[in-house]
Amino acid sequence: MTDLTGAPGAVPEGHRSPSIRADEGPDGLVVTLAGEIDASLRPVMDEVVESVARSGAHGVLVDAGALSYIDSVGVSFLLRLREHVGGGPVRVRRAPAALLHVLDIIGATNRFALEP
Repeated sequence: MTDLTGAPGAVPEGHRSPSIRADEGPDGLVVTLAGEIDASLRPVMDEVVESVARSGAHGVLVDAGALSYIDSVGVSFLLRLREHVGGGPVRVRRAPAALLHVLDIIGATNRFALEP
């Protein structure tokens, strides 16, 4: 696997640098996924889950429009987010077909409010 966290230029052409960000937006807490989300980002995932839990947010919007790949650790991150919001929904916006397919295979599609 290519190390996408290396020096500038380490990201293969056509790929976005992997990132997970949590920001307050007009619709509340927004978690943005970009690039290839895999186990190498586990510390960031843990930090975001802890931040969401501390915030007391009653729901979160996950923008997956720039997601190019997600492994099982990334899917686990989404499920952990769901467990740590204050009873509100986890809305997933612009999910790529591959993510929707994985959620369907593991029977987790109904745990998220999917938006175009």
